Amino acid sequence: MTVCGLQANPSVQWVSDSFNSFDVILSGTGPGWTGTVTSPSGLWELTSGNIIQYPSIVSGSVMIDNYGYATFLGQLPSDYPAPNQFNSSVSIGTFGGYNQFFDPAGSITDGNPLDYGYLINANWWGDSTISVTSMPTLSDMSTWEWAAEYKASGGNLEVVPVPEPTTISLSALAAILGIASRFRKNRYPGTKIGL
Repeated sequence: MTVCGLQANPSVQWVSDSFNSFDVILSGTGPGWTGTVTSPSGLWELTSGNIIQYPSIVSGSVMIDNYGYATFLGQLPSDYPAPNQFNSSVSIGTFGGYNQFFDPAGSITDGNPLDYGYLINANWWGDSTISVTSMPTLSDMSTWEWAAEYKASGGNLEVVPVPEPTTISLSALAAILGIASRFRKNRYPGTKIGL
């Protein structure tokens, strides 16, 4: 886990971590967190920025800044085209992030689609959300609780192994012997084929 700035490390919960989806929830206290986490399987790396600012540049409001992208770290199946100069990594994320301003009363929730990057062309789709769930002491952001979730799903990225040529030959031989056995039994009832 790489941490940027002085914000506390969040708790990290991977709800989904597979070849066709990921879902990770970051939660913590204070002014948010910016950094990178890797999934337990090693298939996904999430780079995330969740910044909460109070007071913000807009008087009396809370500013929420949220962005992120997840990169697939595995090998791409051979039928997927290689990333190009515009999408140089196998990732899905927010386009440039965003920031919004909210009244600091009650809980705050906002979100952004994950609609940018290589995996969009592979029929992946997802979203990111951030919530400030508790502000017990308005003037003390260290008491504020927040959660951010990044999730997406799409086509299966698992590389399916191609059977070895000898396996194919043995499978074909077994099929031929099975057909020959049925043919012989139908033609000459009560006989057996021996090897």
